[in-house]
Amino acid sequence: IGAKGDVEYLLISSSFEISPVGAIYTTRRLDREEQDHYILVVTANDKAPDGRSSSVTLTINVTDVNDNSPEFPQDLYEVMLDENSNATALLILQATDMDMDTSLTYSIVDGDTSLFTVDSTTGQLSSRQPLDYELGSSSHDYTLVVQADDGENQGNTTVIIAVKDLNEFAPVFSQDVYTADVLENAVAGSNLTTVNATDNDVQGTLAAQVMYRLADEDNMAAGLFKVDRVSGVVTTRVNLRESPDDTYQLLVVAYDGGNPVMSSQAAVSITVLSADTRPVFQKNLYEVPSLSENTPVGTDVVSVFAEEAVAYSIER
Repeated sequence: IGAKGDVEYLLISSSFEISPVGAIYTTRRLDREEQDHYILVVTANDKAPDGRSSSVTLTINVTDVNDNSPEFPQDLYEVMLDENSNATALLILQATDMDMDTSLTYSIVDGDTSLFTVDSTTGQLSSRQPLDYELGSSSHDYTLVVQADDGENQGNTTVIIAVKDLNEFAPVFSQDVYTADVLENAVAGSNLTTVNATDNDVQGTLAAQVMYRLADEDNMAAGLFKVDRVSGVVTTRVNLRESPDDTYQLLVVAYDGGNPVMSSQAAVSITVLSADTRPVFQKNLYEVPSLSENTPVGTDVVSVFAEEAVAYSIER
């Protein structure tokens, strides 16, 4: 047979080599996710002077192993949920896995599963019950870690659900009717009384911010008196030239900054007094108990009252 019986093999590939006896083997690790099959051409040559050759084509299919973890499109999802909303779907979390024929299972691995649930098959994340902004955490949001599992490998993503405060409460005045007296010749800017309303929505939110205005800015009383939008102090708008014993009725509105705006009303009854009226104290002498030198500033010491008094001051 001689040289004609000697055969050498030739294979051009970056991933495979062929041995002198025709055995084909890999030269590197194969990854089906990068390339799932290879087409190789093997040539056999004899060593005769008039050598002949032949070729054969081989197809090598790379089988899959579960060597990849599921991946979510985002590492972090943020959702806004109105407080008191009924149990509702929030979003669908869908992970992908580069391995073949993988079935993913979803679960919440960190977070409050009494308030939230995720469908193990579809990845749909839902709330289980209405959430109350006022009863939530100080940050008013919830953080969940959702996991996708392919049976061997896992991938996680984080979901932050922020609870949006709704305007649930209207401002409430401390009283339904306020009364005040004013001298017939009072100058513009004279303080008459202060209206006050509070709102039970969460303090620090727009829904709890209380402001004031007159219900009817066009009536006669509104031309004489006004209310400060922030403080609720009712003052004269102009220098008065009114008749004693005249009475004016103001309707003050307290409204908040929520959406939608909520409001309530209170009445202010203002009586004009004669400038000649002299206030009369109930007592000629008020005795003040001894005070400690450490008495805090602002401590109430004694209350005085005078009939027909519009304002009080300390002369000495």
